[in-house]
Amino acid sequence: MKKDGEILVDESLKVILAVAVVASMIWLVINLISPVFDKGDEVSESYFEMLSNAIEDSVSGDASFFILDNGDEDLNFYLVYFGSVFKLEKEDKVFVRSPNKKGTSIICICVEEKGNVICNYCNDVESSVVLDGGDSGEWVVGEGVRMNIKSGGGGYEFSVVE
Repeated sequence: MKKDGEILVDESLKVILAVAVVASMIWLVINLISPVFDKGDEVSESYFEMLSNAIEDSVSGDASFFILDNGDEDLNFYLVYFGSVFKLEKEDKVFVRSPNKKGTSIICICVEEKGNVICNYCNDVESSVVLDGGDSGEWVVGEGVRMNIKSGGGGYEFSVVE
């Protein structure tokens, strides 16, 4: 015959174990249903769609593009023109474009999160790209800079709006 104290301890342990199992199952179901949100990736994708639309709009007239400075030092965005290079070192940062895009006129939206620069959203514009009327070399433009985009002469001209 068990004493009353032993029954109370056994029942308490069963209740604690049951609550832990139920809480774990709820946590697993929530993580299974809702995917993990990556702010840098989501915002990069949004900027990439806006850039693609601006480049498309520049064919029928002038267009503009802007990356908002969100004030977050741990999350920074860049418009990077790689041309045909795979790796670019500018502004004390190393930008490496996605290997999935091939071409000679690659432009990307890159995100810097906690010191790591990721350039997953890239496109080959299949035309020359120049910045402020210069040559078609590689360049980087950071947050808070408004760009005008003009199409013509077999390529695109990006210019910084002061």
